[in-house]
Amino acid sequence: MARKARRLSSTGIYHVMLRGINRVQVFYTNKDESKFIDYLSRAKDRFSFKIYAYCFMGNHVHLLVEESESGMIGAFMKLLLVWYVAWYNVAHHRCGSLFQTRFKSEPVEDAAYFQQVVRYIHRNPVKAKRCRHVWETRKSSYHLYFEEDPGVIDRDEVFEKYIARDEFEEFNDCPALNGFDDSCMDLSEQLPFKITDERASRLMACVAGFPNLMSFEGLGMDRIFELVNQCRQRGLSFGQIARELGKNKGTIFKWVHSYS
Repeated sequence: MARKARRLSSTGIYHVMLRGINRVQVFYTNKDESKFIDYLSRAKDRFSFKIYAYCFMGNHVHLLVEESESGMIGAFMKLLLVWYVAWYNVAHHRCGSLFQTRFKSEPVEDAAYFQQVVRYIHRNPVKAKRCRHVWETRKSSYHLYFEEDPGVIDRDEVFEKYIARDEFEEFNDCPALNGFDDSCMDLSEQLPFKITDERASRLMACVAGFPNLMSFEGLGMDRIFELVNQCRQRGLSFGQIARELGKNKGTIFKWVHSYS
């Protein structure tokens, strides 16, 4: 079976997740993480990328990156992984593959979703119950937003375009934000067998960037089509989307196919 083409981002921004093959540990020590950041910085310079967030979670890592030109995400990640795996195998006396054959990526198409991804990545250790607050760990890029040297992180652009500097701490550390469920951004191995209507409602709110789904009515048709397609790609059925929007299922089906 042919491999499904990667969805490209119109903004060039991606939420990327790398997982160890068979879920093995890919970061055993602080030195492993430091070397990964070093290679991330080198790849960033080589391809003129921007890095907005990262988080190390033992057997996987989350990244929020922006490519310099469309379609460069694959080459960027390939070089990063070639460098890191070569070093890691020597350092840990092993050979062979370290990561799953293909990294996962989710296009980040608007400011609201960008904000949520930054928050999701920085809150991963909290979600995993490794700490109570985002500032209690150095496994993520959160601390770089407050240090004199931001290192690999392009924080000024985040402060200027997405999250105000004086709101950043509360935005990232708040347990609940505007009713959003961060689990809708999990880049899991596969979708659940069935998404409940309750979860579908949270997913749609997160994709849309606002909790009140009735706000869809005020959007242009192009934006509505885009949001419906994103919901379908996340596993929602036409019926679930129709119920949330108060539309007929046939209408939603026609929207998607007339727009594609």
